[in-house]
Amino acid sequence: MNQSSIVRWAIMMLCLSVMACTVTGPGGNRKLSREGEVFARLDQLREQLRKTGSMEPSLASSTESQLLASQTLLGLGDFYFLQGMQFYNAMRADQTDVGNYEHAKQSLQLSVRYYKALKEEWLQAQSTYMLALTNMRAGKPDNTCEFYDRTLSLLSHPRGEIREFAYSKERFTSAQDYVKGVLGEACGIYRAQQAVAKNSR
Repeated sequence: MNQSSIVRWAIMMLCLSVMACTVTGPGGNRKLSREGEVFARLDQLREQLRKTGSMEPSLASSTESQLLASQTLLGLGDFYFLQGMQFYNAMRADQTDVGNYEHAKQSLQLSVRYYKALKEEWLQAQSTYMLALTNMRAGKPDNTCEFYDRTLSLLSHPRGEIREFAYSKERFTSAQDYVKGVLGEACGIYRAQQAVAKNSR
């Protein structure tokens, strides 16, 4: 990604962040049912992402525009989660893929913001967990472990009507145990190394 593309992306995400601040105020459609045409579109995008790892650009763009126009908070949270997943899928695990990392991070942060406005902490935890994985793939252990802690905190006593968090129920007794199983050891080792380095100064 060249410099001009990064600048355009930064401007676009700034505009979306301003919209998010406005929408997540007192207004906005706060219904928690996934019904209607726009959620059918989200289902299409979700299926495309599952099968191919990416979403069809024109369908994604028109769906995002429709959600922003209607200020549907749940749909916006879902959309930006899917968008974040798409950029995460495209990220190279070599710590140099700045473009896809920034795209994934910004999308997932928007997703967290919309879910937080609805006080849907299961969904918020799912997006926060993906932020941890995104930072892990980008080689950013400080951020990884920060989002790991936030995920565990959200999952300790999660509020919300929509109890969704993807994990293997056959191998783990709870979502918290799953997150600990994936990231707990890595964060424990990293923090132990940081403590040793600090004490040796």
